[in-house]
Amino acid sequence: MPASSYCSGSVSLFGRHRLEYYPSGPDPSMCFLYDGDDIVQQPMRFEWMTENLVHDWRRFLRMRLQKDQNERPFFFYFSFPQVHSAQFASPTFLGSSVRGIYGDSINEMSWAVGEVLDSLVNAGIAENTLVILMSDHGPHAELCLNGGSTAGLKGGKSNSYEGGFRIPFIAWQPGTIKAGRVSNEVISSMDLYRTFRDMQNCPFQVITVSQYLSYIVVLMKPQLPLDGTNIMDELLGVSDESPGYLGRRRPIIYYCNTKLMAIRVGNIKMRALAAEVLREHRETLVPVTSQLGHFDKSLTPCCDPPACRCDKITNRQEQVGYK
Repeated sequence: MPASSYCSGSVSLFGRHRLEYYPSGPDPSMCFLYDGDDIVQQPMRFEWMTENLVHDWRRFLRMRLQKDQNERPFFFYFSFPQVHSAQFASPTFLGSSVRGIYGDSINEMSWAVGEVLDSLVNAGIAENTLVILMSDHGPHAELCLNGGSTAGLKGGKSNSYEGGFRIPFIAWQPGTIKAGRVSNEVISSMDLYRTFRDMQNCPFQVITVSQYLSYIVVLMKPQLPLDGTNIMDELLGVSDESPGYLGRRRPIIYYCNTKLMAIRVGNIKMRALAAEVLREHRETLVPVTSQLGHFDKSLTPCCDPPACRCDKITNRQEQVGYK
């Protein structure tokens, strides 16, 4: 993952696709990739990031099938860095949309999702694998055309209106989840952990995989209380409950760090924190120069001092048949 949040919010490494809010672009040496404790790429090659993630998945799946572990439950977290404000695309997808770099990024993400699903089908395990595609929050509205759309919902990222945390959610499991079915239930990402646990009759092993397959095995303990509720009946479309039952079953509490922002129970919504200061002092808000802070390069991690340039990904790909 990007080691610098400043870096992850910029695509100014790509010339004509530079975003206006970073007019000069970041120092490329500040954008780097880790494999465990080791920097493996500095500066980071954003244009190949999505393709590398797909190769990562293929390698993980191939490794499991070769070791005859396909009957063992697994969890793979495929985390796209797009398209919050990190917007980029490989040469194959640049210019592929009418929406600029934002649309190009979406097209490449769509390709990557298709590659994952196709590989499951080709491996013969699609019917035994639940795939969920979701976002983490609403669009970054301040970026305008490069910030996505809430499709008419009020708000966006970082606030407690629906546009901030009402997100896309798609579940896929051929032969189990009916294609094209739409649910109007209110669910939370916290429901997924509970659902996964109940699917496997806990305890079970959850395997998370870094970019180069560093395994972390976690044994879930049945006695621990969990937030969320099991939503499998809703995913399967077999619930006989009345509409809105998941929203009535438990409240959804929305925090920003330690601040309570909103609560929803059924159809009742409460917004606990509003921007009163903004409303009262709007006339004092004026544009200012960049206040991102000062970065001391002597404190920046460096893979090969003093140049701070390396690319171990290519070598590793050649050694292990990554591509």
